[in-house]
Amino acid sequence: MNKQQLKALLVTVLFALPFASQAKLPGILSRFQLGYSFVSNSAQYTSGLKVDLLGLDTTYKPIDMKTKAAWGFTVGTYFPLKRMGAASSLNLSIDYMYNLMTWKSEVPFGFESNFVFDGATVQMALPIGLDLKFGSDAVQTRSPRLCGTFGAGVYPSYAITSLTGAPVTIDPAFAVAPYIKAELGVFAGICMKVRLLYAIGDLNYMDIKNNSSGNGQTAEGYNKLVGKSNLAISLLIMPFSYKWQDEHWWNTY
Repeated sequence: MNKQQLKALLVTVLFALPFASQAKLPGILSRFQLGYSFVSNSAQYTSGLKVDLLGLDTTYKPIDMKTKAAWGFTVGTYFPLKRMGAASSLNLSIDYMYNLMTWKSEVPFGFESNFVFDGATVQMALPIGLDLKFGSDAVQTRSPRLCGTFGAGVYPSYAITSLTGAPVTIDPAFAVAPYIKAELGVFAGICMKVRLLYAIGDLNYMDIKNNSSGNGQTAEGYNKLVGKSNLAISLLIMPFSYKWQDEHWWNTY
């Protein structure tokens, strides 16, 4: 773990500290979770050039790209909608995710010759969906010790890409995609979980349009970076779950 990753992890931990001094926690904090993510992303870079006077209309071959390094952190909670059984429930979940992806590859760029695509994309997402939960975190009890989740929803994201040597300013890109997720956890003093979240479909990371004119001709170029897969494996803790009760009136585990 490098210094930048360590700083991000410390920020997420510090985010929870102001609440730790509260003697009595409202329900929303008993379901608060935070964690560190390992992100595995692939993307496709496409570019093209059109020159009116010359009748040139070129679309370059798409280039498949992988992140050089990727990591992130997440915080979130969930709201019970309906108890399904003694230790299962339907919930509305909402999370904030911050992912950092770095790139380095040689690609064509509009009117220029090949250049090194060297930079980073910061992606901020707010996945919202329905979770079917089983076990301890479904009803916020210490028993049973295991827990699991299956969920799906929408994944709105906002990406900011910055490139070294790019001759233009890059505007932020917004996208929305469906997602699926699964969690598996154990209660051992506090609830700890592993979560897999996969966003399905294309997510825009960069969309640049270049226009120039001179000597009686007009040229238009475009450059796009589109995420083709977005998998995040997160290690989560629920820091206030130590306040969960051993049992409720509807279970006697």
